[in-house]
Amino acid sequence: MAKKDNTTSIGFEEIIWRAADKLRGNLSASEYEGVVLGLIFLKYISDKFEAKYNELKADEYADPEDKDEYEGAEEGRIFFVPQGARWSDILQKAHTPEIGKTIDDALLLIEKENPKLKGILPGNYNRPELDKRRLGDVVDLFSNIKMHSSADEKDLLGRVYEYCLQKFASMEGKNAGEFYTPSCIVRTIVEIIKPFKGRVYDPCCGSGGMFVQSAKFIEQHQKELRDISVYGQEANSSTWKMAHMNVAIRGMEANLGQTYADTFFDDQHPTLKADFIMANPPFNLSDWGADKLANDVRWKFGMPPAGNANFAWMQHMIHHLSPVGRIGLVLANGALSSQTGGEGVIRQRIVENDLVEGIIALPSQLFYSTGIPVSLWFLSRKKQQPGKVLFIDARNMGTMVTRAVRELMQEDITKIADTFESFRNGTLEDEKGFCAVKTLDDIAAQDYILTPGRYVGIAEQEEDGEPFDEKMERLTKELGALFEEGRYLEEKVNNNLKSIGFSTHIPTFQEEQENLLRNILRECDTLSKNVLRHICECAIEELNKFEKESGIAFFADDYPQHFTFFDKLSVEAIGKAYTYDEIHPGLEDHILSALKDEYEKATAEEKFFIRYSNYYEEKDAFMKVRNMFYQMLDEHYDTEELEPYHL
Repeated sequence: MAKKDNTTSIGFEEIIWRAADKLRGNLSASEYEGVVLGLIFLKYISDKFEAKYNELKADEYADPEDKDEYEGAEEGRIFFVPQGARWSDILQKAHTPEIGKTIDDALLLIEKENPKLKGILPGNYNRPELDKRRLGDVVDLFSNIKMHSSADEKDLLGRVYEYCLQKFASMEGKNAGEFYTPSCIVRTIVEIIKPFKGRVYDPCCGSGGMFVQSAKFIEQHQKELRDISVYGQEANSSTWKMAHMNVAIRGMEANLGQTYADTFFDDQHPTLKADFIMANPPFNLSDWGADKLANDVRWKFGMPPAGNANFAWMQHMIHHLSPVGRIGLVLANGALSSQTGGEGVIRQRIVENDLVEGIIALPSQLFYSTGIPVSLWFLSRKKQQPGKVLFIDARNMGTMVTRAVRELMQEDITKIADTFESFRNGTLEDEKGFCAVKTLDDIAAQDYILTPGRYVGIAEQEEDGEPFDEKMERLTKELGALFEEGRYLEEKVNNNLKSIGFSTHIPTFQEEQENLLRNILRECDTLSKNVLRHICECAIEELNKFEKESGIAFFADDYPQHFTFFDKLSVEAIGKAYTYDEIHPGLEDHILSALKDEYEKATAEEKFFIRYSNYYEEKDAFMKVRNMFYQMLDEHYDTEELEPYHL
């Protein structure tokens, strides 16, 4: 069977990565990231320049050293690379101690000639901790491959850049989400919202992956890249630089703001109304500055909670959406059902305004940086199916490409995108366990919770033809064999530990249950004492109140003579005045329920006796309460099981 293609192994890029990674030495992934990606970009603009330079050189009427010759080239953006900054100049110094300074000087010259690159290109290649021998080897490595566009493989270097971004994401783990969204997720978003023409916006663009996949999608459908305008914003300075380089390598013009900035506090595109918004905002971001933005115009559907920015991001995007715009964004699954901090109300209002077009629950392990389960939200101001929402449960899709990472394959993405397209066309039929179309009334009946599993149901299981009795017999035998193997392995591990002077004891299931019982009974004994302590406190308070109101000395010698009077005035009232939960706060639910039933069955006089007798130093009430606990336990456990543990 042919091996499935995936973005973790796509050919020559992996060879380049492995070779470059061997040269990393002791640098951290984040430090080496700038070294490699900066050199890739430098090689890219030099190769593009060199190709045009040679073309102009062959034209007797052109001057290859004239900067104006490279403006508005048909091949797309070409940066002018002055003498002394070209790759050939760098290659000559590759194995000299000055290679770091040579690269830094080249970058400064390029910035001077191309103002749009100012503040974007990485630098500091001359820092002492960067091994100059290894740096020269990396220059050699990239020198052996032509990376400019060709008829066979357009933007070859773009693939290398994207691949290296992905590899750095896997190396950096939890910090990777700051700059990289797995391409399979981005492709899914792009193929559903279809950004063919108009303004494309990402308010937290990272390294620009959404823009790159949009460009690929446009090219695959034989559309014109110039039909889209790209807008983005990024708060992290190094990631903002990565994004600039990434879109430039793809030949795209992009407005990523005047500088890196916080989207909530310094919106770089305040008047933008975008036709397509795609984003993977930071999951469950806390301390995002809610207290300083309380009256912001963007919070049309409600003030987002201070401890979670999920609906702040969503409302920011809705604010920037054009009258025909579409949104595709990634959010943690909590946003589908959370009721805290007003999130449930905000979600309800967004649904009631008929902005939600579809929700897709994604499988786990798609991200390098987190195991948090996520979903894709699709919103639209001009839905093709008004009043309806598509739910897709894709949690069982994808393929494990490493031990830790899953990836949606192209056939998975195609199936999801085709399902969405059928929904828009009104031809989709529900498929149990995968997709369902629901009305706003259906969602309201579910309290505006948008978890796809609630709506798509469970897939029908195909009968395997094996009779139930035979299957149970077979499975029981298999289970018994596994238990036996487990006991054998446990004994073997213990013996191995003993042989090196260590020992361990793993409690058996029976021992764990016995320990649990002991703990429950100890808890019951303690709680029963606490119950009576509280009863006594209540008794003293009620008796004092009774004496003041009635003028009868409750503790007088003729107490029995007044019992009938006291019973009529107080006992019944006291029994009704306190619910069981008020008397016994904090009990475990399974104890509360059983003991409450017993208490409620008692007559008013019995309740009075339970409440007050301990005040007269009677022990019967204490034993009565304590025995209630044991009676409850006896209903759930055999007497023989309980007997050894009575305290």
